[in-house]
Amino acid sequence: MGPPPISTTEKLSEGRQPPARSAPTVPAPITTPRGDFHAYAGPAPPGGKLKAFTMETRRDRKRAEAHAHEQFRLHIGDPAPLSMTPQAVFHWNRDDQDLALADVAGKNPDTGFMMRLLAVCTLPRTNPGDRFQYVRTNGPWCLTLSRTGAPRLPFGNLPRLLLAWVCTEAVRRQSRRLELGRSLGEFMRGLGIQSSDSGGRYGVRTRLQNQMERLFNAAVHMQYRKNNRSISIGSLIADETDFWWNPRRPDEPVLWESTIELGEKFYNEIIACPVPVDMNVLRAMKRSPLGLDIYLWLTYRLFTLPERLKLPWVQIYRQFGPNPDQATPQAVHNFRRDFVRELKKLAKAWPDFDYSLPGGALELRPTTPRIAPTTAPATG
Repeated sequence: MGPPPISTTEKLSEGRQPPARSAPTVPAPITTPRGDFHAYAGPAPPGGKLKAFTMETRRDRKRAEAHAHEQFRLHIGDPAPLSMTPQAVFHWNRDDQDLALADVAGKNPDTGFMMRLLAVCTLPRTNPGDRFQYVRTNGPWCLTLSRTGAPRLPFGNLPRLLLAWVCTEAVRRQSRRLELGRSLGEFMRGLGIQSSDSGGRYGVRTRLQNQMERLFNAAVHMQYRKNNRSISIGSLIADETDFWWNPRRPDEPVLWESTIELGEKFYNEIIACPVPVDMNVLRAMKRSPLGLDIYLWLTYRLFTLPERLKLPWVQIYRQFGPNPDQATPQAVHNFRRDFVRELKKLAKAWPDFDYSLPGGALELRPTTPRIAPTTAPATG
């Protein structure tokens, strides 16, 4: 047998050093048609771990691609190059929303309407799953949404945009029967949604059709209790629906108009006390169900507010939170963070909105709505 191998310790003791290793490096910047995505090309940082130094995250990269593509479209016109997917072109992120909200502040309001109860009590924001009923209470008001068949309960931002469109058209036309247009694309553009988005499983067209089926097949029960008086109204949201759209070709017109006929009591409740809202704000907040709920509630609440109002976060959580009966300190804390984020975004579109955040509460001050009820245009 030969002599045993010399250990690293023995080598060092004999004055023999291990071979020096060069520091790993990050590849040099790569210039592609989509831009430079590597901003660092020197030795790896101390510590021996190679970190990824990138100029943009995946989301920023998609945003840069969509922006460059849109500029290219403006230069050459349609059709757009096929190399860019519609999802990337029309990807809506927080920066896009902030820019849209800031732009709304300088625009003339686009008058729309919302039913009073829907401005006070919110719809589900997340998927309620197989539940047959959803109940939301706010002071004397109580909203109960129920399934009437196979379609599940609606949720998210799309039912809110749909109801804003429905209430606006009902007030303007003073009719239960509403025409949705001869193409799905035309209707989507009326909601402020890009009709060019993908019609795949998770595309906007697919989700819109699914939420329309859920919403217009649901029943609503509205209740008002105060002192010794209790008033309740129950109605289907729609008594009849008739859709002729081709989902595979959303911009292709059809021979007949797609229509819905609202439930009689639901329609009467809409036109009895409509709340004027700015549709521009709703379109800019279209990807945020919580932001939409906050704007609708504030529009109604601030108009009737005679003086400063301080609301504890626990009370706000029980009105808007995902689990009103479980208002734990941690749940309220997490909810407050999301709520304040939406308030700051909303203030960009509503410069006159006056509020503050004293310890443990939200303080509201009398504020002129984006559209004051006295300036709402006459219906008819």
